[in-house]
Amino acid sequence: MNNLDSVTVIAGHHHDHAGGHAHSHHEMRFAPESGKGHHGHSHGPPASQSKLFWALLFTLTCLLIERIGGVIAGSLALLADAAHMLTDAAALGMSYAAVRVALKPATERLSYGHHRWQVLAAFVNGLACTMHEGTDFMVMRASLAMSGRDVDARG
Repeated sequence: MNNLDSVTVIAGHHHDHAGGHAHSHHEMRFAPESGKGHHGHSHGPPASQSKLFWALLFTLTCLLIERIGGVIAGSLALLADAAHMLTDAAALGMSYAAVRVALKPATERLSYGHHRWQVLAAFVNGLACTMHEGTDFMVMRASLAMSGRDVDARG
């Protein structure tokens, strides 16, 4: 039996569960291959997974409606907002995928499991937001410079 077959943790604590049961733990066992939690039953997928899925679905629906409305109305503003929502949907999709992958059990090679994907997704999302804001700022400065107006950086 290797060290990943089961892990015993001494951590006396108490917590409640949905479904009307509560209990204390003094010695907990975790068996990664079972896919079950520290005391023999699974708590199901994390709430964030469901919320991310519905947020992604809602965002994609709004994106589609805005895209269709923008084409029908000939509205560049609606089309631009639909493009913006595409970046939002990409971020939500990446986060949703990372949460799903993180549910995979730990292995001998990945003793921490697949939780690193959530950290990587957060980093990429943050980097994308930073680059997006930097691009927006450069476009704004260029637009103001081309308009012939002076830009007052003092506010």
